[in-house]
Amino acid sequence: MKKLGIVLLIASVLIFGTSCGVMQPASVTVNEGGVGEKPATATISADDDLKAKKVISEYFTALYADTSVDSYNEYSRTGIIPDNIRGYIADKTIKEGMVIRR
Repeated sequence: MKKLGIVLLIASVLIFGTSCGVMQPASVTVNEGGVGEKPATATISADDDLKAKKVISEYFTALYADTSVDSYNEYSRTGIIPDNIRGYIADKTIKEGMVIRR
């Protein structure tokens, strides 16, 4: 019975000790007047959002939908970046990947 009490005590300490950060509010900055303000967040225009979604859609279409399964498997196995998606990947990433592969 004494072991059960110790186990329950340890379990309760662990449960309550690890969840203490769950109930804390989001980070708030305090200005000189003492009133808390939420930090400013960057806003993205609807036009920029649509452009980003279009680029992502085109990338995944080129990578998966416009490629045969055999070609995709070959690219995945060898680690070669397909020519049809090279325009979506930064030149630095391609150059670093080629250096690593040598």
